[in-house]
Amino acid sequence: MAHATLDTGVTAHGGNADTAGTPEHHRARPHFGRYLLLLPTLGVLALGLGYPLVRQVVMSFQEFGLAQQFGTAPPRWIGLDNYTAVLTDATTWQVVARSIASLRGPRRWSRA
Repeated sequence: MAHATLDTGVTAHGGNADTAGTPEHHRARPHFGRYLLLLPTLGVLALGLGYPLVRQVVMSFQEFGLAQQFGTAPPRWIGLDNYTAVLTDATTWQVVARSIASLRGPRRWSRA
């Protein structure tokens, strides 16, 4: 004699058989709380790294000598003159060439 079973789709706990074992509130709820905990850290990083970076970029367009460092004179805006002075200096390109050459390493250790 064969036994017939009736599958109703309802579990013993009263839930749907497709979602058995997963509570209702955990299924569709995004977990934003863990990301909110990162906000203070990201804020401190943005201030701690961002402010000096922005300040350095602004200072690169200004004449900032000893008088400005000691606070006896305000910095003067000079635009791209600092960049022009560095890029037209022969010493800059000698240093760049030596830096690139040093990437190869000492010749006595090369395998060529």
